[in-house]
Amino acid sequence: MKHNWQAEFYEIPFSGIMLNRDMELKDDNEVYFPPDVLDAAPDETVTLVYRASGYEDSSDILFLLLVDWKQTDINGKPYAFTENQHQRTNCGLIEFKAPQNPGEYEVIALMSGYPFELRNERNCALNFASVRFTLVVE
Repeated sequence: MKHNWQAEFYEIPFSGIMLNRDMELKDDNEVYFPPDVLDAAPDETVTLVYRASGYEDSSDILFLLLVDWKQTDINGKPYAFTENQHQRTNCGLIEFKAPQNPGEYEVIALMSGYPFELRNERNCALNFASVRFTLVVE
């Protein structure tokens, strides 16, 4: 299956998936937590940075974005299917639309290695979830 996401890789010691507002993509020794609260206007395009890594044998990573626990398009696609390079961290920008209605919404990303394989002893690594934060639409 062809990846639908262009990957950039950095030498960051990290395992999991993290969304944040640290827009500078570079080799670094840190992955930062997201803000507790992020403000947006209704229907605003929200830009975040993701960092994803942690699967030793998988050549692929699939991740989803949930806003208020509902799957939300990332850059106009229902999910990101991208390359994995063990011991390097896949990084990039993602964009999604804030909800139309004012309110508070929980945002989280879910990630899986070996996304299109049946689970067995070789590929039974855990799925990852990012640190959850609140998107305030007003």
